[in-house]
Order: sequence, then structure tokens, then C-alpha cells
Amino acid sequence: MKHTIAEFAFRLSCVFFRFVDRHKYTAMMTDKFSQQLLNAIRFSAEEANRLGNDYTGAEHFFLGILREGNNRALDILVRLGVELNSIKREIEGIIKNQQKTTIQQEIPPLTKQADKILKVTFLESTFYKSIQ
Repeated sequence: MKHTIAEFAFRLSCVFFRFVDRHKYTAMMTDKFSQQLLNAIRFSAEEANRLGNDYTGAEHFFLGILREGNNRALDILVRLGVELNSIKREIEGIIKNQQKTTIQQEIPPLTKQADKILKVTFLESTFYKSIQ
């Protein structure tokens, strides 16, 4: 069975991640991220808190990217004719009803899916910077 480079890199990172301190690994990851991406991640956590969720998931990442505002992802979606405000309202409507919390956390914990997204983002940013 063939695997893409991203899948292989992700599997390798999972093995690596088991043997290093989580905080050091997170610091290594974020050193590779642009300021735009760091802002989007921070906004994601703020969106989770704003919506009263006790987790940060992929849907919060999308809201964080929307809130960051000036990035390639949004440019591509707009060129494809996606109505960003409509998607934002729909996502907010869905997740406002999930896992409500009254406790505000600085950084709500990541779901497994969100954690994987960050790991793959780190690996791809490392890979693409190394081939430029």
C-alpha cells in the first residue's frame, strides 16, 4: 500500500512524539510556524472559549483562520466561491451546542484530530522549507 510523504511523516512524528517531552516538542513545532499561523492557532483557542467549548477542534482552527483574515487559505476559498460568513455561522451554530463549559481556559485542550492537524502542519512546513 502506498503512503504519501505527509502520511509517512505523520507516522514518524507519532513515534517520535512518544519519546520526547510534550512541551519541548510543542516549542519545536511552533518555532517552525509563521506569525499568521500562530495567530490563527491563538484565535482558535479564543473561539473555543467564546463558544463555551471545553476543547479546541478542527472547526475552531477553521474559525481561527477566518478570524486571522489575511491568508492564502481564505483567498483560495473566496476564489472557489465559498461564502465564508455563511460557513462561519453554520459552524458556530453546530458547535455552540456541544460540550458546553462555563470555565474559561486559556488554551482548551486539543482534540485528537486537532493535534494531528498541528503535527502534519509542522511536518509539512519543515518539509517544504527544506526543499525551497
